[in-house]
Amino acid sequence: MAWTHRYGSSRIFYSSLGDPADFRNPAFLRLLVNAIHWSLDRPLPADVKFPVTLGGQPAAKVGVGEFEKLATHKKFTVLDVRTAREFASGHLKRAIHLDATAPDFAKRVAELDRAVPYAVHCQSGKRSAAAVATMRELGFELLYDLEGGFAAWQKAGRPVEK
Repeated sequence: MAWTHRYGSSRIFYSSLGDPADFRNPAFLRLLVNAIHWSLDRPLPADVKFPVTLGGQPAAKVGVGEFEKLATHKKFTVLDVRTAREFASGHLKRAIHLDATAPDFAKRVAELDRAVPYAVHCQSGKRSAAAVATMRELGFELLYDLEGGFAAWQKAGRPVEK
């Protein structure tokens, strides 16, 4: 629980420990961060990121090392949500391409098997977060999103196919 108020010219922020589940709720986290910044009389930085969640399940953001383990596991499907041009310039082995910016993205994703775990990535992590959110809305649960995207993969020197 958290709340704020003004006392004279001061801004006061109160909080108490709550249920740990609250901290998995993006709306609660957003409220908490906004309240802290309000009480400090500081603007909220533009780069504050909250976990992508729908249905109470956070999207698992994973680093390059963990993503590589998932991408090479036979039960996982690698889903590259970059543009066709980006995909053609280089992609992960076994990657399936579905452009997250395509108008029919949701329709095409809906055709995928919801029981399969997906390792999802884009170039930097923004489009894949949106793709994961769409997939969650469609009932997908086993989703892992590459932190930093394909750029992080390349920077780490991981293998790329053309």
